[in-house]
Amino acid sequence: IGPRLEASVLSFNKELTKLYAKSVGVKTLDYTMLRKNQNSKEKLSFPCIIKPARLGSSIGISIVKDEKDLEYAKDVGFEFDNDLVVEEFKNNIKEYNLAGCMINDEFVFSIIEEPKKKEFLDFEQKYLSFSGHNELIEANLSEELKEKLKDSFKKIYNPL
Repeated sequence: IGPRLEASVLSFNKELTKLYAKSVGVKTLDYTMLRKNQNSKEKLSFPCIIKPARLGSSIGISIVKDEKDLEYAKDVGFEFDNDLVVEEFKNNIKEYNLAGCMINDEFVFSIIEEPKKKEFLDFEQKYLSFSGHNELIEANLSEELKEKLKDSFKKIYNPL
């Protein structure tokens, strides 16, 4: 049992995911796309985060603090994908994980977790950090915020 094909295809591509989320009323960070074989005239702001559009696990991601690091970050990203998503990098932003599915026409949700991270949640912290315990700890959130997160989940899930 797994996600429907359409959901898998859509969520694998960060650009399509952002367009879809926006179309159903879920906010995402503004972004710019860089294409491998196109000279972009887009002026980027720093700091920014550059991500391969179709790769997960934080592989190929770079945080670019100023112009001098931009070409290297693009080279790294383009090793993994022909399209890169560029977003403003926000320090100290909180990230939450929420999983869910529909069973008998009812949504069933996991706990909402706030993963521990350094500057951003990279591959090593996701998969190779064995320093802490592996127990999921529920994020300390207001009921209002929990409901907002679940409502956003439902908006994205329902049409798919």
